[in-house]
Amino acid sequence: MSQKRLKKITSKSLEEKSVYNNIDVCPIGLWIKIQETGDLRHLIIKGSFTLDELEEIFLSMQDEIFNSFGISQKYKDYLNLLKEKARIISEVMETDDAFSKLDLKVVEEDIEMILDKKEKQQFDEVVVYIEKFMGFQLNPKKVTIRKYYNYLKVMNENGKKDN
Repeated sequence: MSQKRLKKITSKSLEEKSVYNNIDVCPIGLWIKIQETGDLRHLIIKGSFTLDELEEIFLSMQDEIFNSFGISQKYKDYLNLLKEKARIISEVMETDDAFSKLDLKVVEEDIEMILDKKEKQQFDEVVVYIEKFMGFQLNPKKVTIRKYYNYLKVMNENGKKDN
């Protein structure tokens, strides 16, 4: 097979699959949706990916956030539960096992214990505070994860200076 044909096939297969794979491209609104639902398929832009591929991408993005902005223990616990939920959902889809369904309910209850309804609404409230602080509207479907957390960082640093 010629190099030219191989390049064409490779680029065609790359065009058929696309995924949000870092915090510089993934919108914060999508990231929040993934956190709320545990459904990693929201990372897919086009094509199909295995759950293992999506988990690897998700964990890589989490690491980017942690390394860039830090994280609280409560949030670490929450993210670990989301990962467990995604794994169990995959298991339920593959096996339809009653024990897996029970495990899923337990994990969902654990997630609910970590997040009360007030905290679920907190994202929208934070967006409003960012908009007020920055003086412009923030579109969660377009603002990347990195930019969102940088806005929070600037607001936090400014708040510390004012005190």
